[in-house]
Amino acid sequence: MREIRKKENSVMAEKVISCRAVKKYLFDFVEGELPEDLQRMIEAHIGECEACNRLVVSYRLSIESARIRLQRDEKMPDECKVDIIRQLTDTIDDV
Repeated sequence: MREIRKKENSVMAEKVISCRAVKKYLFDFVEGELPEDLQRMIEAHIGECEACNRLVVSYRLSIESARIRLQRDEKMPDECKVDIIRQLTDTIDDV
């Protein structure tokens, strides 16, 4: 019986993701580099959380803008990723 409860609690914990976790995995989420289950959890969260939805939309627009400016269709360099995450995190913390 304990094993069943433990498993149920684990499944429930996996279905809920926090705003903090969305920010933590933001870059990998937008790039589609997360495991499928985590990707789906974040998609569900941003479908319900307006602040995180705005964050993801802003982040995607920032990445697209940077790619257009670089006139390349490749992954963004890590140093750009860090700068954008820092700026967007500061923005979402103000919300």
